[in-house]
Amino acid sequence: MTHLNQKFSSFHLCDEGIELVVSNYGARILSLSVPNGQGEWADVVLGFSSAQEWLTQEPYFNATIGRYANRIKNGIFTLDGTTYHLPINDTTNSIHGGIHGLNVKIWEVEQISSHRITFHYFSPDGEESFPANLHIWVTYSISPHTLDISFRAHADRATVVSLTNHASFNLSGEGEGTIADHRLQIFANEYTPFDATACPTGEIASITGTLLDFRQPTRLGDRMFHPEFAKWRGINENFILSSPDFLKKAAVDHKLKFERLGVDTLKIARKFLPDLESRSLDYLCKHYEIPHVAHRALEDAKATVALYYKLREAFANEETKKDFLAGNLLF
Repeated sequence: MTHLNQKFSSFHLCDEGIELVVSNYGARILSLSVPNGQGEWADVVLGFSSAQEWLTQEPYFNATIGRYANRIKNGIFTLDGTTYHLPINDTTNSIHGGIHGLNVKIWEVEQISSHRITFHYFSPDGEESFPANLHIWVTYSISPHTLDISFRAHADRATVVSLTNHASFNLSGEGEGTIADHRLQIFANEYTPFDATACPTGEIASITGTLLDFRQPTRLGDRMFHPEFAKWRGINENFILSSPDFLKKAAVDHKLKFERLGVDTLKIARKFLPDLESRSLDYLCKHYEIPHVAHRALEDAKATVALYYKLREAFANEETKKDFLAGNLLF
């Protein structure tokens, strides 16, 4: 462990083919180093070189995001008959848990070994205007050539929770140019269009015939600089995966010098998947006028996606829809 100042500390985990440095500041990744096919190592996430930069520059880099990742339109939501007004920190919306989200909190190290570390944070009732006392755990685990990030949360009453990691990847290595030569594949047939403030409209649209069709490996540079994405400085859409069985390679860097093993969907999805899950569930709740589904101790992203598909199947049938609303259908 390296003490960088009184609050900011870093922790180094190492295994075959992977080295990870994380910090208690925002329970975030500081660096993730892996080798390419020639055995050359590189840090494949963006970041800074000093504690001062981490504390004062881009606040979301590689951090744990919450209590609610992504945007809540107009900073308003209603749960169990009570309307909550959140701090506005993104034009007219609340984003990433508010002004002082989990990304700027100092987390407690609950468990640590050479291959695994668990951070814990207690968010009191009313923090950033969210309801309920909430305990949150984030665990980083490494094994040969693999990084796993898992999230767990426990609330003492109904609340809304959407957790993710906000890592920005460059599989060529930090400082080795842009990601334009990366080839991306997303196993999704649909996406959720958004309005002028980047909040979903409630529609689920097909990607067929659009620039968002990444069902085949596609060079990012051939899409990301298109004028259609200029406002958001790149692709900012939420993708709906075609199947809950989504552990497939999602992106590679096609330059042979830096060819790496690629990133599984769960791992690269700090950009795409969290939006996909939370938006999809919110869409179902709003579109079908069902009570908000409180995320209670969902162990990982796969559980959320599986729940999405069960809800979608249930609400395609009027009888199962009635059973769910009456509390007679449990997943």
